[in-house]
Amino acid sequence: FLNPQITFLIILNSICHVLIYNFVTYFRTYKKEPLIIQSIISAILHLSIYLRINTLSLEEVFLLIFIINFLILVNTIILLKSFKESKLKLK
Repeated sequence: FLNPQITFLIILNSICHVLIYNFVTYFRTYKKEPLIIQSIISAILHLSIYLRINTLSLEEVFLLIFIINFLILVNTIILLKSFKESKLKLK
């Protein structure tokens, strides 16, 4: 069994993923793709963690993945706010 800290990090990562997925779906309903660069950066950062997985503990891996996902989520929320504001200005 995993210790509670790692389980908690997995849960937080899952929440971040679900929120990001839902925001992406929202953007796609308007035929917008503002998260392409963000997705590429996220993939590169995740790949760099997986390449160093032998030198990191399990807690460090999940913590680094959570930090990346959280920063991507914050950036997605900022993009969503600016998208909604620009949409309101058009009305």
